[in-house]
Amino acid sequence: MRNIRQREVQFANVLSIFFFLFWIAHFAHWLACGWLALRGIDTNISIFDNYVKSLYWTVTTITTVGYGDITPTSTWQTLYAMLVEVAGVGAYGYLIGKLATHLNKRDPAKNKYLMNLENLLTLIKLRKIPKHLQKRLREYYAYSYRQKHGFDESKFLEGLPDSLKSELSISLKKEAIEKIPLFEQQNEDFLEEVAVHLKPLVSTPGDYIFKEGDEGKNVYFLISGELEVLSGVEEKIVSILHEGDFFGEIALFKNVPRTASVKAVTYCDLYTLAKARFDYVLNKYPDIKKVVMDVAESRSILH
Repeated sequence: MRNIRQREVQFANVLSIFFFLFWIAHFAHWLACGWLALRGIDTNISIFDNYVKSLYWTVTTITTVGYGDITPTSTWQTLYAMLVEVAGVGAYGYLIGKLATHLNKRDPAKNKYLMNLENLLTLIKLRKIPKHLQKRLREYYAYSYRQKHGFDESKFLEGLPDSLKSELSISLKKEAIEKIPLFEQQNEDFLEEVAVHLKPLVSTPGDYIFKEGDEGKNVYFLISGELEVLSGVEEKIVSILHEGDFFGEIALFKNVPRTASVKAVTYCDLYTLAKARFDYVLNKYPDIKKVVMDVAESRSILH
């Protein structure tokens, strides 16, 4: 049972409860046999009926129901009944605890969402937060919950050896990476180099990913949502970025400040890649570097 639970990690909590119920049934059988030994066999009914009545008494006692229709008549039977009652209370408490733990762990994203709302409610009571900001915070938490951002993958990955970290990173980010045309039909080595170092980022409507003139530290990959590229003091819309687009590479290639501002139109899920890793990967894969440089050149002419 321990091996099965370790192998089937996804269902570990359910299996724990199932195995616990199995052992409770096994335990109840032996307790029923003990009660039958103390009480004696009723010769007026069959052996099977004797066993069923004994098992009935055991189950009602373990589950703390205790109808009282079968009661101890001797000192040893009374002591035995007390022992079974104490064991039953412990088993009942253990089962309730297991069920509560299972339900609590079933949806970590929901748990984090509820905890965030509770913290927000506490903050609102203690501090004066504008209504519009309260609304934005609630909407952000709701979006994070819908997108299942309740689990920090990066912390989990930190504890793994490099080989497992690379493999798991690709597996976790495969669906997102496949949305980026730049990564299409690339070899596994390239994807491993990139996937391990991609960091998730969520932006809310109206957020600036960066502003014109900022220092370029990252390149960005848009997984979902819509972004506006703005230029000049008037923030004229130069282009719209959609799912699968990447941006921020001009400042990194030319070592200049950001040449435009990028602002979220909707909620956006992005991945970021730090400049040092971006440069390292592109120098290692010249074909991809040429594609990115061509895109950067065309955008710099446009801006």
